[in-house]
This record gives sequence, structure tokens and C-alpha cells, in this order.
Amino acid sequence: MNWTIEFTGIMFTVGLTGNILFLLWYLLCIPFQKWGYGKWCRMGLWAVEAFYLIPVVYMGMWYCGQNGRWGGVLFWPTQTILDVTGVIFWIWAIGAGILCSRLIVSLIVQYKRNGAQIPCEKELQIRFAQVCREVGIKPGSVALVWDYRAKVPAFTGILHPRVTLPVQEFTAEQLRVVLLHELTHYKQGDMYLLLLTLLVQIVQWFCPFVWVLGRKARLYMEYACDEKVCGRAGGRKPYFDTIFDLVCASHVQKSLFSMYMTEDKHELVRRKKYMKDAETRKKKPIVCAALSVLLVMCCSVTILAASDKAGDQYREWYRGTVVEIEEPYEPKIYEEYTDHGPAENIKVETGETNQISRSMANISWTVGSNTSKSTAGFSVKSGQTISISIMMEPNMKNVKAGIVDSSGNRTYITGKGEISHNFEIKSADTYKVFVENTNSSSVEVKGYYSVIG
Repeated sequence: MNWTIEFTGIMFTVGLTGNILFLLWYLLCIPFQKWGYGKWCRMGLWAVEAFYLIPVVYMGMWYCGQNGRWGGVLFWPTQTILDVTGVIFWIWAIGAGILCSRLIVSLIVQYKRNGAQIPCEKELQIRFAQVCREVGIKPGSVALVWDYRAKVPAFTGILHPRVTLPVQEFTAEQLRVVLLHELTHYKQGDMYLLLLTLLVQIVQWFCPFVWVLGRKARLYMEYACDEKVCGRAGGRKPYFDTIFDLVCASHVQKSLFSMYMTEDKHELVRRKKYMKDAETRKKKPIVCAALSVLLVMCCSVTILAASDKAGDQYREWYRGTVVEIEEPYEPKIYEEYTDHGPAENIKVETGETNQISRSMANISWTVGSNTSKSTAGFSVKSGQTISISIMMEPNMKNVKAGIVDSSGNRTYITGKGEISHNFEIKSADTYKVFVENTNSSSVEVKGYYSVIG
């Protein structure tokens, strides 16, 4: 299989799975948001984004294809398929390269900004350590710095997390709200989720849903953060009033690797309304759980049906583009051997047959180790032919297959996998068809014999 076909198959299947799961998640978020379960929506983001990157469906389709599903031609190459998937790869690579460049530029800018930041004064550091302990973070895990170019407080950094403050005076209440908010982002691992979201957008940039996912991810991170901070900050009203006072007069210069208290006024209004609904509406955990299970079941069925349909479409694509080269059929020629019966250590058994017609019967036997299994006797005239066609499993074990007359004289061939041979009869007699297995393990034999002439 060519690697461009593998790549395209992986990207298509993970995109398909991710899109279906995103729609499921999006539908669940509507009632969850109304009933105050924004943190559940945030938790679901991990699963959605993981399935945008992990090729679970591709591996399942590949396994089924290897076992004969879709005609056994799933992801097989033709020149047309190779050409198309090659173009798809380069289009994807250009888009991903542009987004990677944007990400690298953002990292460089953030690194330069970090170099210009300075530690906050000792009094602020003491209060910062107190809030860290309140949130459940070990003091020293997160740095607190001033940033002269910052307009609003922010949390940034993965390897070296830090809370950045603009150089201005904060009241005690304002400072507490800011620190609680930004440290809660660190506590719930939002920077890792943000990094995963950016990775999904780079890899799956051609899926329009991932861009909606990026906007929703930041919003539900804020919802979950607001739920945890409001109670500690004295309630919904003083919490949001403090945020309004701090950030609404400033323009936020967005960075890919930063979490802000808010990015615009409209978002803040939505968050305030969400918290109001969460506090006033009756919680419905059982309904939410049942709805989640139902939609997950529907999603699973949809993914299976979609992947099966995709496999059917690939099979048709392959069949429509494959160039068949007809080669003359040359049957394998076997050398015939003769003897006067099996060796002494060979066990002789009679196997059952399924008589299809007067001159044809099916064979379906399990021939044990060091065993010779034969049919019942049947009459054959001189000049006729006994044709044998059988398949063996495992197909790497050699067996003997042939005929034996009433005197015990045997004529046979040896082979493995598939055997087809015609035995010409020179004298009328009663004959049997036999298969002899001299291997150390059993062999499954299926096929038929017929009398011709």
C-alpha cells in the first residue's frame, strides 16, 4: 500500500469520526449549558479532540479489509488513486505548513514578551502564594510577573506557567478575583487543552467544524472556570463586576498561548447569562446522563454506518480505476506418485461426503496428524477421469491427495494450499478418494471430487 493512500485514509476517517463526535458534543452542550453543566461540556472536549487525531476507525476498517470485507481491496492502490491521494497530501501539507508557521511566530513573540517581563513585588507574591494554596496549587508552581505591554491579566505558558499582570493598581478584591480566575485555568489544565485544540486545527484544518470547535473550546473553558471561581469570589455579581471594571476598557491583543479573563464584551455577557442560568435552573443530572448515553449510542451507529459506506465507495473507486491485465491461465502440473497403501504409523479413517449428484460429492474434513481419511468406494469405468479439487488450512502444510483402488494401490499427488488434479482411470474398478496428513497437527480440508467421462 502506498503511504499517500494510508495518509489520506487516516485523515479521512479521523476527520469523519471527529466531525460526528463534534456534532454529538455540540447537541449535548445545548441542554447542558441551560442546566448549568458547562464543566461537563469542557470535559467532553478532550474526547472530541482525541478522536480528531487517533485513527481508531481507520484501524478497524483496515482490519476488516484484511479479512475480506469490501472485497479485500480496501486501500489497495491504482495509478489514479495514487495520483489523487498525492495531490490531496500536498494540499494538506501546504495548509498545515502555513498554520505551523503561524504557531511558530506566535511562540517566538510570546518568548520575547516573556523575556521582557519582571517578577512582581514581594507583597503581591505573598498574596499570590496564599491564593495558590486556596486553589490547591503548590506555591512556586506558577510564577507571577508584571508585563508593561499587557492590557489585561492573562495566564500563559505550558512548561513555565505564569500569571501576567498589567502594570496598574489593583484593589484587594480585584487582585483576588484575577488570581483566582487565572490559577483556576492552570488547575484545570486549560493550557494543555488549548494546545490540543491548536494541534487539531493544524492537522484537521480542512474540516470547518474544527474552527468552530476552537471558539467553543475557549468559551467552555471560561464557563468551567467561572463555575469554580464565583463561589470563592463572593458570588456572581461581584465576580463579573470586577471583570467588567478590569478588562472592558482595554483592547485585548490576542495570543494563541494565553488565557484571558475575557476576549470581548459579548463573550462576557454570554458568560454572565450562563452563570445566572446555572444558579437559577434546576439541575437534572439523571436526564443529562441518559441523554449522553443515548446520543453516544446513536453516534456509534452513525460512525459504523458511515465507515461501512466509505469502504463501499473505496471499493467502487478501486474497481473503476484498476487496469486489469489478462494473463493466460496455466494450470499447475503435479507429478503423480504410486504406492501400495499408507505407512504403518498412519491411522486410516473413512470421512463423510455430501453427494451433490451421481458423479460429484463435496468433502469437508478435519484430517488429524498422521491420518489418512478416504471416501466410501464408488465405481469408475475405464477411460473415465476422477477430478479432485480441494483447499487446505493451514495453507503451508503439505498433504497427499489421490485415489486408491480395491486392491489398495494408490495414485496421488502432494501439495499445499489449493490442489486440483485429474486422475485418468485405465481399468474399471471401485475407487476411493483420500487425503493423507503426515504433519504434526490437524489440517482442515474442503473441496469436491467428480467423475468425468
